[in-house]
Amino acid sequence: MTVIYRPGHDNPADYLIRHPIHLPPSDREQKVAEEYISYILSTSTPKSMTIEEVAMETAKDKTLTAVIQALLTNKWYGIDDDVDKPTFQTLHANRAELSLAHNDSIVLKGRRIVLPKTLQSRAAQIAHTGHQGIVKSTALLREKVWFKNMQALVEENIRNCHTCQISTHKPAREPLQMSPLPAAPWTEVSADFGHLQNGKYLLVVTDEYSRYVVVDILDSISTTSVIPRLDKIFAEFGVPVYLKTDNGPPFNSSDFKDYASLTGFKHRKITPLWPQTNAETERFMRTVKKSIKAALIKGRSWKQELFKFLLDYRTTPHCTTGVPSASVLFGRTIKNRLPHLITPIAGDPSIRERDTQAKTTMKQHTDRKTYVKPNDLRVGDTVTIKNDHTSKALTPYQPNLMTVTKKKGSMITATHEGNYKKCHLFQENSKTTNKTHTQPTRLLFI
Repeated sequence: MTVIYRPGHDNPADYLIRHPIHLPPSDREQKVAEEYISYILSTSTPKSMTIEEVAMETAKDKTLTAVIQALLTNKWYGIDDDVDKPTFQTLHANRAELSLAHNDSIVLKGRRIVLPKTLQSRAAQIAHTGHQGIVKSTALLREKVWFKNMQALVEENIRNCHTCQISTHKPAREPLQMSPLPAAPWTEVSADFGHLQNGKYLLVVTDEYSRYVVVDILDSISTTSVIPRLDKIFAEFGVPVYLKTDNGPPFNSSDFKDYASLTGFKHRKITPLWPQTNAETERFMRTVKKSIKAALIKGRSWKQELFKFLLDYRTTPHCTTGVPSASVLFGRTIKNRLPHLITPIAGDPSIRERDTQAKTTMKQHTDRKTYVKPNDLRVGDTVTIKNDHTSKALTPYQPNLMTVTKKKGSMITATHEGNYKKCHLFQENSKTTNKTHTQPTRLLFI
């Protein structure tokens, strides 16, 4: 073989190789891929569960239908062959705790709703929405609902959760809680920061009595950023007696010292970089970071998933107190996405009595004024609407007459040539002729 040198200007390259045609991706392929991703996201998120849905599925469940019939007739024998006998026998053994609710369409075991077979798996998925562990997911379910073999279903659901498998931290024992319990809720709180991979920070404030957790998102941990967020938290929950921190920045600044003195709480400092001294907040930080990782893995909004996690965490019985932290702090049961029966709170009759008295007094005082009188405006009447903004170029009222299409209290809906406006009724005596309805009744536009 003989090699011959040839100058570049005498050896032109293949033009098609050097200049390929860049074809855009197929619209059909891209659409199919987007539809598949949308399907995966929609099917992997369990929908919330309502009381009406529980009642509808209970009516289809032959076992619970037999239980309802037995409770109504007090006859627990002669059941059909297609009834789940282990579940029926378990409920029969606990019949003293059973009752009916929602027009005898739902079975209660104590205060908990007995779920039909078709909703049990979805309830387990809802309880695991925030990617809590087996103990807390089961505790969240047991706070609201009951069904047989709940623990096994939750364990199977979490074992098959791919997101938990790839984001769970190496198992470790929780540190012992050696601090004495404070005298009352929100008297002693602890604060700490969590740094996220996207550059954001989480300010976590934990009530050491109820274990209620408040989380705020920060762009920085400077004093000028942290103090307004603490003011916001204290405005919602009150100023604590003690605030415990690790004495790192910005808690070790003179500005924060002045802020504590001005606000009226005592700053209790613990050893920096020693998580055991602030174990409650540190343990929660690890759990919340796992929830954020799970959201990022699934391509969802980590802020939205964080708020869902907080709802589940606050309404789950705490492993130490055995009571949901929100119930301890607020003195009532907080509704989450699981079915929930509303129960009256303590002191409700006196609150309702004072509310009725105050509203009656307000109405009597207002109705004594000379310009207050009832109206007889009806659907179909013609009205004019006051202009929202007046100027020299505009008349006080719009020139187009409108027709009343709906009336609810003092609110009316009027239309003119397809344009709808919602207004608050305001009659002027000189312009009102409701008895004959020959003159438009004037209205104040809102």
